[in-house]
Amino acid sequence: AAGDLVIIMLAVGSQGRNQAQEVTTPAGYTPLGQLNPNGTTYDTSMNVSHKFMGSTPDTTFQAPPTGSTADAQGWTVQVWRGVDPSTPMDVTPVPASNTGTGRPDPGSISPASAGAYVVICGAGAAAAGAVYVAPANYTTNFLTGTYADTNDVMVGSGYRAWTSGAEDPAQYTGGTTNAVDSWAAYTIALRPYIAPVLDQDSFRLRNDDGNETTATWKAAINQNASLNADENFRCRFVVQETGGGASANEGFRFQYRLNAGSWTDITNISSVV
Repeated sequence: AAGDLVIIMLAVGSQGRNQAQEVTTPAGYTPLGQLNPNGTTYDTSMNVSHKFMGSTPDTTFQAPPTGSTADAQGWTVQVWRGVDPSTPMDVTPVPASNTGTGRPDPGSISPASAGAYVVICGAGAAAAGAVYVAPANYTTNFLTGTYADTNDVMVGSGYRAWTSGAEDPAQYTGGTTNAVDSWAAYTIALRPYIAPVLDQDSFRLRNDDGNETTATWKAAINQNASLNADENFRCRFVVQETGGGASANEGFRFQYRLNAGSWTDITNISSVV
C-alpha cells in the first residue's frame, strides 16, 4: 500500500565476480551498500535496498544480473507499515561480513527510538547451500532459502521488536560451515512513525498597521478584543507538538463563521460580506 516501506535483500554466490546487487528497476530504491566478502573459494555479493511506496505501489522488481550463469542468486522481500517516512533508519545500519563459514553473524546495533524494530538480512555462498535457521528472537516470519548452481547462495531475513540497550543478534545456524564459504549481513533499526499531537498553545490579535516588527497589538496573549467592522486585523497562533511525534510539513486550515452560518475556509482571496 502507499506509504509502506519495502526492504529487498539480493545476494549472489560466485567465485571472485562480486556482481552489484542493488535494486535499480523500478527506480527509487536506496541501497545500503554492497558487501563483497571474498578471499575464499565461494564469495558472497550482497546488498539491501529500500523504498517507500507511492500512490501506485510497485508489484514487481527486476533482479540485477548475477555476472555468470554459474552463479546462483536469491533474495528476500519485507514490507513494513508504520515506519517514519522522513527517517526510516533509526540509526546507521550496521554491515558485517567474513569468510570461513556460510553462517551470517549480524553486527550489534543500538536503536535510539522507543518502538523501534531490528531487522537482520544475511546471505552466504557455498558449493552446496542449505537453508538457514533463525537466530533466537528472530524466528517470527523468518524468510530463508537456498538457490543452487555451480556456486550456491543462501539468504535469510528476520526481525524483532527492540526494547532497550544494544541489540546483538546471534549467528545464524543451518546453512554451511565450510572454510571455503563466506557470508554478509546487515543489521537495521527501523524508526516507528509517531503521529503528531498538535495543541494550540496561544493566540494573539494584532492590528494591520505595520510589518512584523512595527505592527501594534490589539490585546495581550490569549485575550479577546473588540473588532471593528470592515477593518483588517491579524491573528497569530502558536501550535505545539506535545506527543513526541514528527510535526514537520503540517498543513493548517483557518475558517470563519458569519452570523451562525456555516464554517468557511479562509484563503488569500477570501472576502466576508
